[in-house]
Amino acid sequence: MTHCYSPQTGCFMASILKIGDRWRAQIRRRGQSIAKTFRTKGAAEAWAREIEGGIDKGQAAVDEQTITVGELVRLYRNARNDSGRPVAEKSNEDYMLKRLESHFDDEVAAKLSTKRLVKFAQERKKEGAGQYTIDMDISKLGTVYKHMASLLDLRLPHAPSIARPTLDHLQLIGPGKHRDRRPTREEIVKIFE
Repeated sequence: MTHCYSPQTGCFMASILKIGDRWRAQIRRRGQSIAKTFRTKGAAEAWAREIEGGIDKGQAAVDEQTITVGELVRLYRNARNDSGRPVAEKSNEDYMLKRLESHFDDEVAAKLSTKRLVKFAQERKKEGAGQYTIDMDISKLGTVYKHMASLLDLRLPHAPSIARPTLDHLQLIGPGKHRDRRPTREEIVKIFE
């Protein structure tokens, strides 16, 4: 077993342990633990240094086996803010993210199932949301999964994509309805009053 030393904190944080023909890096700090397995010792040590460096800079270590969908949504918002492209307050996107965070806050992202997404879509339908609106919610969840998995180097099953055929088959998602109606002259006048 090898321990990695952090000069910023002045203590050993990571353990590198050989397990069979692979190497596991484990980092413990403040009672929390995160681990990942690699083919080489060098890769395990490099990952441990990267995670420790992030922790020393105030970034949270993320464990793909325990991170929740709610945490992914919050980290997505932070990433958008940090990139200079924040989610506008009271925008449709803001409301979608709040809804997703609320519905899935404690759901482990790696374990989010088609069954759970069907339940979410059925609840949204009961609330009066149409197929297109529910489809937009599922798409936004997919965006969060895709970008956060990439940014955080997580191997998450892409639950929204996996669930999409079932949601479509159950007619819980679909395209928006075609609209032919135009406002009347009276309605236009009322808008500008």
